[in-house]
Amino acid sequence: MLASFYRILCIFLLLSFSASAWCAPARKRPAPATVDVMMLSDLHFDPFYDPAKFSELQHSPTTEWPAILSRPDSATRVTTFSELQRACGVRGTDSPWPLVSASLSEARRQQASPLFVTVSGDLLAHGFNCKFHKLDPAGTPAENSAFASKTVLF
Repeated sequence: MLASFYRILCIFLLLSFSASAWCAPARKRPAPATVDVMMLSDLHFDPFYDPAKFSELQHSPTTEWPAILSRPDSATRVTTFSELQRACGVRGTDSPWPLVSASLSEARRQQASPLFVTVSGDLLAHGFNCKFHKLDPAGTPAENSAFASKTVLF
């Protein structure tokens, strides 16, 4: 009988302590520190948006690309770009320079000093390789790769 009493007493004490722990007011934890970061994804920059500028982009250093891409569109842009899209089976329009530039400016305005920037991918336009070869049929795989690298670097 004494053993049963101790068993019941132990159960009662355990339940009492656990209930008091559940009902006790929660201790306030300090708010977690925030870290400002920038995350970019799916830029799909299209350097072929104005096909008339392709050759100049291909043969110019990326430091000159903003000036080239910021010039007014060529008179044939709409027609040649539509033909290029159709020939490469690309639907929709990827990001031309004015959109990429405006997006990056807005990102910088919203977060001027991020601790780090993550760029998760999808930097190049859909059909990039096809567009390159349509505009430079004699272009080698190495030249295509070099232009893709320049585009990502830019």
